[in-house]
Amino acid sequence: NTFAWGAVVGDTAPLPLAGDWNGDNIDTVGIYVPATGAFFLRNSNSSGSADLAFQFTPIIGPVLPLVGDWDGDGDDTVGLYDPASGFFFLRNANSAGQPDLSFAFGGANLRPLAGDWDGDGDDSIGVYNPSTGAFFLRNSNSAGAADHQLFFGAGGLGLVAAVGDFDGNGTDTTGFVDRWTATWWLLPTNSQPTSSPIPFAFGAGGATPIVGDWNSLFVEGGPIDTPGMHQAGQNRWSLRNSNSSGEGDLVFDFPN
Repeated sequence: NTFAWGAVVGDTAPLPLAGDWNGDNIDTVGIYVPATGAFFLRNSNSSGSADLAFQFTPIIGPVLPLVGDWDGDGDDTVGLYDPASGFFFLRNANSAGQPDLSFAFGGANLRPLAGDWDGDGDDSIGVYNPSTGAFFLRNSNSAGAADHQLFFGAGGLGLVAAVGDFDGNGTDTTGFVDRWTATWWLLPTNSQPTSSPIPFAFGAGGATPIVGDWNSLFVEGGPIDTPGMHQAGQNRWSLRNSNSSGEGDLVFDFPN
């Protein structure tokens, strides 16, 4: 699974998502509408209408969405995180219904993450503390202690977290994006880094970053995840097929 997170609690604009909704090994886009609890997911990275549309609202109050392959079946499904309580609600189907998993992890008022931290083929949760720049990652979707903890840089209002398999080794790692300058730093491991990664610029300042495997490109034996940007006011997506500075390889509007 892949992820980047730039939302704040109480956002009313559509929030961008990316996942492999149909198991074809390519990540495609989606949005979550906070006001209604509705998800709209598309199976191709192109303009058009949603292929899947449903509401998933297990609790009342402001929540933040996340995406992962929670059961290891090869497709990604949705989840929600309640910042007030620190509870996660994960569903194994992209449809309305009750959560298949619910538990607390990491404490309140953090930002949710999801990734395959240990390379076992399914995704599990994590949290990011934007005020300190700290990541806490867990290898199972259950309450308990973090299996990985790391700090990178200082937290700040412009820095948001990113998650993906950036080198094709089968394990997801974390990173940072400065959403105001559209500068990306991608970390090679989920242990405390000893050196800073080389930054690159992609996207427009003020847009929301997102990460995905947009073309199933294989590097070093496995698919790699690369950056994208979403401009909510225009419903405009710009996706790049390499972790480097440059223009978007795919640019489209969704919904349109």
